Amino acid sequence: QNPNQSKAKQGKQPMAFLFNRSKKSPSELIKTASRLLPLLPKPDNNVDSFDYSSFINSHNNAAAASPDKDEGKAVAEDESAEVEESAVSSGNDNCLESSSSGSSSKDGDKGDGGDDGGDDEDAKKKKKEEETLKELTDTMSAMKFMLYGDGYTAAKEGQVEKLCRLLFENEDLLYMMLDKIECMSFQVKKDVAKIYCFLFRNQQEGAMTLCDHRPDLLSKVIMGYDDADIALHTGTILREIIRIQTLAARIMADESLWRLFFEYVEAFTFEVAADAFSSFKMLLTRHKDLAKDFLTKNFDAFFEEYNALLESKNSMTRRQAIKTLEEILTQRSNFQIMMRYITEPKNLRLMMELMRDSTKSVQFQVFHVFKIFVANPKKSPGIIEILLRNKAALIEFLNNMAESRQAEEQFHKEKVILVQVLERLNPSMLPPDHRLNQQQQQQQQQQQQQQQQQQQQQPAATGAPAPQQPAQTQQPAQTQQPAQTQPPPANQ
Repeated sequence: QNPNQSKAKQGKQPMAFLFNRSKKSPSELIKTASRLLPLLPKPDNNVDSFDYSSFINSHNNAAAASPDKDEGKAVAEDESAEVEESAVSSGNDNCLESSSSGSSSKDGDKGDGGDDGGDDEDAKKKKKEEETLKELTDTMSAMKFMLYGDGYTAAKEGQVEKLCRLLFENEDLLYMMLDKIECMSFQVKKDVAKIYCFLFRNQQEGAMTLCDHRPDLLSKVIMGYDDADIALHTGTILREIIRIQTLAARIMADESLWRLFFEYVEAFTFEVAADAFSSFKMLLTRHKDLAKDFLTKNFDAFFEEYNALLESKNSMTRRQAIKTLEEILTQRSNFQIMMRYITEPKNLRLMMELMRDSTKSVQFQVFHVFKIFVANPKKSPGIIEILLRNKAALIEFLNNMAESRQAEEQFHKEKVILVQVLERLNPSMLPPDHRLNQQQQQQQQQQQQQQQQQQQQQPAATGAPAPQQPAQTQQPAQTQQPAQTQPPPANQ
């Protein structure tokens, strides 16, 4: 072949393909999708919230009464729809279960002739299923192209408006596209997610109306993280939903929904966990006033779950959780949330434990949260007590930590400030009652150390009582432990 001719053919292929894909009008695409989608199997985990049989009957009646088609054509379409329904319901490569008709044919047919007839019937059914799935793929691809266009052809504004209007008018069809997304091929799943994202981003009023009429749509999108095959597709839809403040408020108002994120960010599959955390972070940081009201109302319940997330065994989850916590606490709108969080001693103990993490990136992220506790000029007595007890170890740890990150000038400056604040800490900053408690604790610690030393000095057990040791003088209260390279455990 002439190479110039082959190049010319290759150059014409994309435009010809787009012409064929955009040949149908928006109303024709809606009719085709309405005919094909009910033929897909209903998911096993789906509740009977949608009557697929009535949808098929209503579509067939509308097609028969259509003035654009003659009687013979309408009857032919009805017959083909029935054949497709019976064929596709038996099973496809991805979603359909093994057909009961196949098993019955094996039991009923005997001899070579019967087996050949059953094989032929199965082959016809499989071919019909493949044709149906191919037609559905082309239909969804054409819808996506009509909304977005591509590098060769821009979307036509009139067709976009008409298709969006028809989709929202056919809420049953739009809902079914999401309801059966797990029974579609990978490419169709991508196209359905793209269509939903376009509608929720550019048609917010229609999207909110859809959620009003279908209250379970939000939970269906969020619980898409239960299935790794559709999690990334429903995740993109979920983030478009969260962009709408009214819909994000509905998620935050339902405790059963926002608590699901704590499970999904711990998912076994890395891609699912990362995508779920991206959606969770957007929910907590996208709408600042909404997030402030949510955290104020659910402070104890939320941070009880979130602190458990900070101790996750997954280093990626820990790192992302710490980074998101810093972003939440440092937002100006969350000032009261920050003050409440950094005045609780259990939160400081948790940060000190996390600073002992073997992962350097986790230590560095924790440092940015830990510095908020130390730099707070209005520390609570419980915070001051913990910092005083671990003062020397913390200073040494910060100095050693800075040695590996000298290249970051801002980090070095912050480290110097924290060390200076820790060095200025003294018991006089505590209220009188807390000073007494601290002295009593120091005396108890000294007595325990003396008892341990006495037990170590006792002779081997011989049945006779051990001689009493002379009373020892108490050591000063300011005695410090040997230098450590890591911050002390939280129970000190």
